[in-house]
Amino acid sequence: MLILGLNNGIDAGAALIDDGRVLCCINEERLNRQKQFWGPPLLSVEAVLKTAGVDARDIDYVAQSSITGGGGPHEDFDRPPTIKRLVEHVSQLPLSHTNLLKSAYRFASSRGRSDEIVDRRLKELGITAPKRYIEHHLCHAATGYYCSQFADSPEDVLIVTADGVGDGICHTISTVGPDHRIHRHHETMIFHSIAEIYGYVTHNLGFRYNRHEGKITGLAAYGDSSKTIDVFRHVMSFDPQRLELRCHLGAWGRPAARKLHEMLKDHSREDVAAGLQRALEEVMSGMVQTALRRYGKKYLCVAGGLFCNVRLNQVLFELPEVEDIYVHPGMADTGQGLGAALGLRAELVARPNPILLRNVYLGPGFSDAEIETALEQSGVPYRKCENVYEETAKLLNGGKVVARFCGRMEYGPRALGHRSILYHTRDATVNTWLNKRLKRTEFMPFAPMVLRKRASEYFENFSEERSEAANFMTMTYRVTPKGSSEAPAATHVDGTARPQTVTQAENLDSWSILKSYEALTGSAILVNTSFNMHEEPIVCLPSDAIGAFLEGHLDGLAIGSFLAQLPESRRE
Repeated sequence: MLILGLNNGIDAGAALIDDGRVLCCINEERLNRQKQFWGPPLLSVEAVLKTAGVDARDIDYVAQSSITGGGGPHEDFDRPPTIKRLVEHVSQLPLSHTNLLKSAYRFASSRGRSDEIVDRRLKELGITAPKRYIEHHLCHAATGYYCSQFADSPEDVLIVTADGVGDGICHTISTVGPDHRIHRHHETMIFHSIAEIYGYVTHNLGFRYNRHEGKITGLAAYGDSSKTIDVFRHVMSFDPQRLELRCHLGAWGRPAARKLHEMLKDHSREDVAAGLQRALEEVMSGMVQTALRRYGKKYLCVAGGLFCNVRLNQVLFELPEVEDIYVHPGMADTGQGLGAALGLRAELVARPNPILLRNVYLGPGFSDAEIETALEQSGVPYRKCENVYEETAKLLNGGKVVARFCGRMEYGPRALGHRSILYHTRDATVNTWLNKRLKRTEFMPFAPMVLRKRASEYFENFSEERSEAANFMTMTYRVTPKGSSEAPAATHVDGTARPQTVTQAENLDSWSILKSYEALTGSAILVNTSFNMHEEPIVCLPSDAIGAFLEGHLDGLAIGSFLAQLPESRRE
């Protein structure tokens, strides 16, 4: 059964599954080059069909995420769309923070739901399959469980979703029946969203709401949480009986952000970030721990934008009740197209068992012939390599910065070797000078890519048997003394790192580069940062890669079987 999944909203995209097996996932930003594109997935719909080699007439169902239309693009926090302005006003009225408002919102927003632009595009492509809308947080929960490693133990699984807002709520807690169906027990309405509080702080500190929250996570390590933690403990909590989140600002959106700014205006941005991060960890770990104990579960699946927070994921993994965790690699709305498809499948089949998502190389790929044509057209000097892995490793050992472009593009927010910039891990100053070269302003260090067989040498509490979250840079680990000395470039000031572990079976290309580098140096770890310029999506096409290579003044571009290098005079 072929199901096409769509997300028309922020991080728009499309996905295709066949009897639960993921064939393709592509987000619109990679194709139209507009980062975190908010709108209909007009290009990605066609791209998933082409990439998967599927005829439009063979699609059995179309699933689209969210039963409500949402408020539309909200890229400027100070200029929200009309519906969000109305919601801000309502949030300050008595009794507005009850579930009655959530129900009224869903009823009003979902009546006569249609997406004319998307439906017209489907018709143009020859897709006539029936279409269904799948509730937002069910989409998140579906990616959290149906791509996980827990197919053999559904009765031991707890699923937690959390984000800013989706279909009137911001959080759910669910369990799984023996037939693999998801059963929701708790949910929180939008005015109590603590992910929104994180967004308010992001905005108040001068960063971009709904985009730069990761910078706050990194910035937190530079501050003193004790100076602001009491403010945030007053602002956010959870109800241990109802297992719901609580925001105590008495407002939502811009009014809430202004209140929070007044409460924190005398503190440094580092201390604000530190207090926020610590409070977030306290609230979420407390609620998750309570739920695990109440329902007697030992495996945790999480999805939703809040779980982009890699430090939070580490704290949850370290709870004594958690034996293993799955963090979906497209945890935010990036994964909503896939979640819609998986959620609909769960309604249609008798036993919708999970199928582990072993890798995320689910986008388009390009042949050497296509790559060489792009190189010829660019005028960049290049040569074909007999062994591009060894050539890349030699450059890396020589202190060169090398971009790697190969195979099918990654799904999700992280570059995981197929669209990556690589560098050795010995230079602790690389975060400063390479970010400047790439025109980035970051507080998180570059992440390490490491051979899974040797990951325990570098990261505490790492085991190959519980390593799914480490495959996709979705969680931090505390770095061992060897990791600190051998990989200072990938170690944050708080002594943590967010690794991508690599095996031959799941990522032959990155494994081959690491093995070649290991043969030269004895080290099995490299810096891996996304191949893009600041505020641009990760590269997709060969031409994107060549352009970013030139603009970033990188030392080398290992693209397919080819290696391009610029003269020293052009790297400055």
